[in-house]
Amino acid sequence: MAIVAQSTDKKGRLTLPKEFADSLVIMEQIGDSEIRIKKARAIPEDEGWLWKNPVAGGKVLEGLKEARAGEFVAGPDLDADAAHIEDLAPTNGEAE
Repeated sequence: MAIVAQSTDKKGRLTLPKEFADSLVIMEQIGDSEIRIKKARAIPEDEGWLWKNPVAGGKVLEGLKEARAGEFVAGPDLDADAAHIEDLAPTNGEAE
């Protein structure tokens, strides 16, 4: 990791290396004279639970890996299901 001295402008701004271009960053103030800058990714609030639950997150990652490899489970047998649909339909006199 290179150490580079750089001056800020009148508003306290400084230019980051190209690797940080078009990136979301987190700036953490360590002390009065030190700031740590890290690249970050935003997670939608309603998906945050998934990243806090390692079991669920692991299953999602496993499923994505299987999908990329073309590994899919057999789908439902629609013909067999259709053959039984009449068994589920109400008969005369039954409440719908």
